[in-house]
Amino acid sequence: MAELTNEQKGVLKDLLTNLGGRTSESFSKVAKRRVEVKYTKWEIEDYQKFIEYLPHFTAIGIFGTELSKDQILIDAHPSLSYYLLDKLLGGKGEAGIIEGKKMTEIERVLFQDFVFAGLTQSWEEGWENITGLQLKMSLIRVESDPFLTRRMDGKFVHAFMECQFEKGKEEINVCIPHKVAEMIGAAPQA
Repeated sequence: MAELTNEQKGVLKDLLTNLGGRTSESFSKVAKRRVEVKYTKWEIEDYQKFIEYLPHFTAIGIFGTELSKDQILIDAHPSLSYYLLDKLLGGKGEAGIIEGKKMTEIERVLFQDFVFAGLTQSWEEGWENITGLQLKMSLIRVESDPFLTRRMDGKFVHAFMECQFEKGKEEINVCIPHKVAEMIGAAPQA
């Protein structure tokens, strides 16, 4: 694993800022009101540390990509997840989380088809616009228990994003394989 160059770190920061904005647009469409997502920082860490950081029951979008056998994970905190699901179903966004409750199959399918699926094309465009890489993403599934995601080895970029919505502020966590981050800067930028 090579250390990221200063140029790669700068492009990664620009990319994550752009992806935060794109996530804002996508989540705002679901909520039918403004949801603000802003990139805050990133760290390089092991996959296990990333998984242990997440709430025990959450909403994790698992995305495959042609650039790596490892997957990109996007975690939305449970209070944000249930807010978006309630808004999606015509509610006022007042559905609260129940501690220790996994998402039902119906909730996972709704989140997969109407929340995380909306990120795929937008994030692909963001990757290409900022890095020059054509990152083809496919949403594999949504999982609510972080420990049920596929075990991956190596280092990962753990990106932290802050999400402000009408019911509060929560965190979105993104896990990008280090191998994919190393490709940033290898392709010509637009």
